Amino acid sequence: MDLSKKSDKENHMTYIKTIKVEHFRALKLIEFSLGKMAVIIGENDVGKTSVLSALKVFFINKKLDDKNDFHLHECETPVVITLTFDIDKIETTVRRTFEFGKTPDTSILKDGEFKKASKEDISEACAERFFFFPVNRDIAVQFAMTKTALLGKLVRECVRKCIEDNEEAKRSLNLLVEQTKVAIEEPRKGLQAHLRQQMHNDALMLNFDDVKVDPVDGVSFSPGLSDDRVSSLPLANRGAGTQNNLVIALFRYLAERQTTNNLIIALEEPENSLHPKAQRQLLSVLLELAAKHQVICTTHSPVFIERTQFESNVLITRKKDGRSDAKVFTAEMLSEVRNELGIRPSDALLKGGGNCALVVEGDTEEEALPDCFEMCKKSEFELGISIIKAGGSDF
Repeated sequence: MDLSKKSDKENHMTYIKTIKVEHFRALKLIEFSLGKMAVIIGENDVGKTSVLSALKVFFINKKLDDKNDFHLHECETPVVITLTFDIDKIETTVRRTFEFGKTPDTSILKDGEFKKASKEDISEACAERFFFFPVNRDIAVQFAMTKTALLGKLVRECVRKCIEDNEEAKRSLNLLVEQTKVAIEEPRKGLQAHLRQQMHNDALMLNFDDVKVDPVDGVSFSPGLSDDRVSSLPLANRGAGTQNNLVIALFRYLAERQTTNNLIIALEEPENSLHPKAQRQLLSVLLELAAKHQVICTTHSPVFIERTQFESNVLITRKKDGRSDAKVFTAEMLSEVRNELGIRPSDALLKGGGNCALVVEGDTEEEALPDCFEMCKKSEFELGISIIKAGGSDF
């Protein structure tokens, strides 16, 4: 199936169903399936970051000329990244081959064979659909007005609609600036409301200052934060916790919006610089976001392990020969996951955010209670409940 044939369809869902990475950085060969909410877990240096980086390389689709991108620095063997997309329940497999220093080759699976793909064939595999948040988040990047920035994409849609609805704005640059200020007010207010709620500070003001419209460079502005102590402090000068709260607010705003095409969001260590309650809040937002978009994250935190949908979790381990291995785990693998991540029973107290710790006897209760919460349209994370298995005995 050509991906372009779905491009005109409204509100269709495209997500990555399987990923296969060969000869990229820490990964010699790894292949596994992904859900719309995928959590990749494992110890340090097993290849989690390499998986997200491989996705970024696939979507950016530019040549690789750094030997560090090739497994064991063996540049003679190409990097091959293969993604199977699910587009409204129809599968399409796209493979990209990266030879050292050369333009990547893209092929699509047709009639059981990979054949050269045209741009029209792979319209869904474009860079505009994919957003990557590395562990060292540069908030200024995602709050820029570029087409690759998440906020930039949302604001550009608002600006485009305002311009399309106003003929005079098309003819007058000054009016265009005013229309732009009106257009960005909606996302600014939405983000500000979420941020105030998250940080319990009604004095917070999110500012989009120095709005400019250039016929060549497009729209630009300078985001900043004000409160009762400082005025319009640049986002880059705010602490890591505040910056991560801005990312959460951005995700919440995105989850509320109706969009024609869904996005694929890759998030490295979402727990970074967040206290346990904020981690639980972020997980709730990501689960909500995954109803409309695909979310793929790597984590060390037990908070982000999805216990109501075990197939959403992927465990990556490093074998003795140095190869990384991935498997979607089941309820029977909980003990293995705890051992791999070094999770102790006391960590469950942090997981719930402090509202309640529920001590249960064994595996049955530990696995069944999250399902009971789901029946009530709640989750242990929303309720702030930690489920702790005491490890009962049969005698």
